[in-house]
Amino acid sequence: MPPAVTGIVNEFVRILRRRAGGAGPSLTFFQDAISPGFRLVASNFGGPHGARQEIAIFEGDEHTGVFDSILRDALSLTPYARPLIRRVKLWVRCRCLHLRTTGLHNWTLLVVFFLQQKHMLPPLQQLPGSRPADESVPTTEREIRRLLGEFAQFSASLLSRPHPRSTINIWTGKLVAAEVRTSAEWSVLDERVVIQELMQLHHAAAGTTPSGPFSHPCETSSKGS
Repeated sequence: MPPAVTGIVNEFVRILRRRAGGAGPSLTFFQDAISPGFRLVASNFGGPHGARQEIAIFEGDEHTGVFDSILRDALSLTPYARPLIRRVKLWVRCRCLHLRTTGLHNWTLLVVFFLQQKHMLPPLQQLPGSRPADESVPTTEREIRRLLGEFAQFSASLLSRPHPRSTINIWTGKLVAAEVRTSAEWSVLDERVVIQELMQLHHAAAGTTPSGPFSHPCETSSKGS
């Protein structure tokens, strides 16, 4: 295990044991041959979240923490960002549409770009001086459902464009010309399947599917439905 990863795992275990009153979780550590990262499977947490949890660990560089901090600041500018990201991540997990190399991170960035196009978040280069949103402002399920449906349609339209396809740039909040080489990120997934799943999510959120009104991503978009 690389020293950097060892330090991360040790700190993670220390925090878990402190929160559990000294009782340590059961840990299994392994490296996926396909993924550049490592995975830690933890169980015996106790309490209502006692099921096994898989945590992906990736080695970053000196810029990783800076970017994470900038992204956290950006998400604080609207009360809709985090609830929408949670719903998208839940849907992605249910549909097994996460990437082996970056997990759910690319989907988070796609949500940020979508909210930038809705003028609900500024380009990251405009963050200095931006004021955080009032967290006491409630967000309704109906609003999140509407945004989830719009996000699905927006994302499907991006993936439906012919190659070479423009790529998103959340720093400027704009699409930029694609590089000559095709990105390998989405090649792990069949883009046609991703587009189909996104459109199913869009219709489910709009309540236009035969399965009935939208209630939960896993329920309306389960395999075999």
